[in-house]
Amino acid sequence: MSESGTDTHAPSGAALAVALGGGTEAGLLAAYDAYGPDLFGYAEFLLAGRSDTHGADQAAAAVLDALLVATGVVGELADPDRILPWLLALTRNECLRRGAGAAAEDEAAELGRRGLGPFEVATLLGFAPASLPRRVAPEHAPPDRLRAELAAAAGAEAAAFRAELARRARPFEPDGFPIPLDRRRLSGKVLAWAAAAVVVIALVLLVALPTMGNAGSSAAAPAAPAEVAAPSTAGAPAEAADEPVPTLGQAPFGSAGDASAPVTAPSTAVAAETDAGTRSPAPASRAADGSGDRSRGAGSIEVSWTAATGSCDDTWTAHLHATTGGVEVSRVTAVARTGAVVALHRDGEGWSGDLTGLPTRGSVTVSVFADGPVRPGSARLRADC
Repeated sequence: MSESGTDTHAPSGAALAVALGGGTEAGLLAAYDAYGPDLFGYAEFLLAGRSDTHGADQAAAAVLDALLVATGVVGELADPDRILPWLLALTRNECLRRGAGAAAEDEAAELGRRGLGPFEVATLLGFAPASLPRRVAPEHAPPDRLRAELAAAAGAEAAAFRAELARRARPFEPDGFPIPLDRRRLSGKVLAWAAAAVVVIALVLLVALPTMGNAGSSAAAPAAPAEVAAPSTAGAPAEAADEPVPTLGQAPFGSAGDASAPVTAPSTAVAAETDAGTRSPAPASRAADGSGDRSRGAGSIEVSWTAATGSCDDTWTAHLHATTGGVEVSRVTAVARTGAVVALHRDGEGWSGDLTGLPTRGSVTVSVFADGPVRPGSARLRADC
């Protein structure tokens, strides 16, 4: 077993990415054989709280859709070595579409049991706990029919169906990971209510100003009561809707008339939270004077840092400061790619904390996550002693 808990004889992430991108039966089944039990176990955990008794069926359906989505978007995955957490992220969104829900701390522990470390957990959930359980083997095998359904959904005949699933799964982050559906919806609701408030204020002013202007004239007829329409969100950026997708039973597999049907290209339209300027900022570099540059981006966490005094030894400590652009959040966590984690504490209008155990030689990327509708920020830290 490797450190991540996968079979050391399994194909590499790059090989699986190439195989998945072809949309072939062999590629889908290779990914399923490598990661299917972990994806199914995670989906079962997420859907365990549903009120119905079809959790296992829904878990299998979520894994099926996630793997089919992967065939259409795997080319956007920046680092194929992260294919397991990426597939888990796709599975998570498909479970959320089916009404999944779990406490964040419990879900983080489940991801640890699936072999993920703090950085990857934070990528999926927006925070990383101080510790995670060790990986354990999945308790239940996926149902036998899932393998057959994957094989049936492969090939050119089902290409349009897979492309439609991939279109529904958008938008994605620059690194190829899907934006979590729970955070995406929260952001859309915030924007929609803000737009509604603006419309209401505008209507009130339109009614009040003429009345105020005629107040000094006794001859002026009283203004007729204006009919106030329901708040409209037409001016708000649209939230990514969960559009219906044909079921596998409705998909045109094997029909000679459907095999030549055009494949719909995934839409490039994105939801409100991916408008220009909201993408995660580029990593910042250490300034010559020893202070940290800042990673900036509208709607994103802004990160600055300095080397803590006397911290330069075999490892060193960075003092981090983060702001969330005025967005109210309840928890902010910094995670280094080395696995170091710190929960930042409130510091005036921002959040601060010390991240220890950073390597003295070489740079390390630190990402800062929040649990509210704000994009993560990142910075590249380096201390040469």
